[in-house]
Amino acid sequence: MKTKHYHNTNSVDPVTERLEAKKNLRQEDIIYSLFSLSGTTEFTASKIYNIYNSIDKGSLSKMLGKKINEHYQVPLSSIRRGISNLKKQGYLKKTNETKIGIYGKPEHIYTLSQTKI
Repeated sequence: MKTKHYHNTNSVDPVTERLEAKKNLRQEDIIYSLFSLSGTTEFTASKIYNIYNSIDKGSLSKMLGKKINEHYQVPLSSIRRGISNLKKQGYLKKTNETKIGIYGKPEHIYTLSQTKI
């Protein structure tokens, strides 16, 4: 799955960054795995956020065969960005249905796309 990387600083050289990226699972990969491995077919960003920050990342890391930082908590905005990127790539589909999220605002429900666009 093709994912984007957003730079916050220019402190890491591109070669080191690429080598590390191959060993580590990206946020979007984990989000996609939560959609595909779960028995639930519909998720909001808040639901993925709660699952992402509470799952045993060590077990998920072993199951997927790549490293995950076990102590890393991600903000809801990063989960939303990851879901948005996966939607643009055709892996997820946004439904017209909404549910109330963790901040009391309606959030769209996303499902796995039947066919990748």
